Amino acid sequence: MLSNARFLLMRFLCLALLCSLAACAVKQAPVDPAMAGNVWQGMLAKSNVEKAPYRDNMSLRFGTEGNTRRVLAIIWGNGEDDLRLDVSAGVGTTVAMLHQKGQEFLLYAPMEQKAYFHEGESSPLLKLGLPLPFDLFRLEALLHNRWTSVFGKAWADASGHKKGIAYTLQEGIGGTLVLDAQGMPALWENANWSIAFSFQEDGTLKRLDLANKKGEKGILLLRSQEHPARFDAAQMQLELPQDTVLLPLESLRKSR
Repeated sequence: MLSNARFLLMRFLCLALLCSLAACAVKQAPVDPAMAGNVWQGMLAKSNVEKAPYRDNMSLRFGTEGNTRRVLAIIWGNGEDDLRLDVSAGVGTTVAMLHQKGQEFLLYAPMEQKAYFHEGESSPLLKLGLPLPFDLFRLEALLHNRWTSVFGKAWADASGHKKGIAYTLQEGIGGTLVLDAQGMPALWENANWSIAFSFQEDGTLKRLDLANKKGEKGILLLRSQEHPARFDAAQMQLELPQDTVLLPLESLRKSR
């Protein structure tokens, strides 16, 4: 009886291992290069969106399991390396005003009457504790389906994936981008992050689901998009009240 039990146990373990290996093989199955190329070209074509003035309303819920908070945000600009974003905790309650121009990032917290600055290629949003592994310009690009501005235009290899075709990226933020049969992004991931995409029927972005290895998650819902006339210089500026205390952004992260 004991030997039979051991035999059955070993058989079960072997079957489980074979199933596991089969699942991995399916996920990484090779795909026809021509098909992979056609799907990728579909993404490039859809990503060829002309830059123009915009004003987008969105909501963001972020945090860890059992400890999340929700904010509303309006982001606007002229489609250039200069944008503004206001964050509110509710109607009429602005908790943060942000301005990014090139690699210069400025945040003003009206309730604290303090401003925080950051300069460099690293993501200032990560320093704020937001689960977004890129800066505001790449966020804006995702909001308007300009995917090549985030993921680049070249891939190294492609393999089968349950959601479509997975491409190892050579440019942009790197990692792996999964495209569906129509060339629409379904999933992006690297060693630390993942972003799942949801779109409206007309192809505009609906939702981003973000997660990292630390257990932090974020849900970004795009509530509305507008294409107004070009914003003037005054509308793009972030004027700080006189005698505002100006601090490095790292000090805000450390104080929380």
